[in-house]
Amino acid sequence: MLNKINISPGRQKLIVYLVLAVVTLAVFWQVNHYDFINFDDPGYITENSRIQSGITAGRISLGFQHKIC
Repeated sequence: MLNKINISPGRQKLIVYLVLAVVTLAVFWQVNHYDFINFDDPGYITENSRIQSGITAGRISLGFQHKIC
């Protein structure tokens, strides 16, 4: 039989979180060199007065609302 490694549950969670963070950074690191695409970024991001005015709780909740125009 294989011997089990005795690691506390808290430490196991920490290891999983660190591995997930490293894998996520490794996968998405390349996008650090990309610019915004210009399909809808100007209207929704770079020229949006709600985004330019800063982060508030109200602004965060807007991001989760679905509005049909």
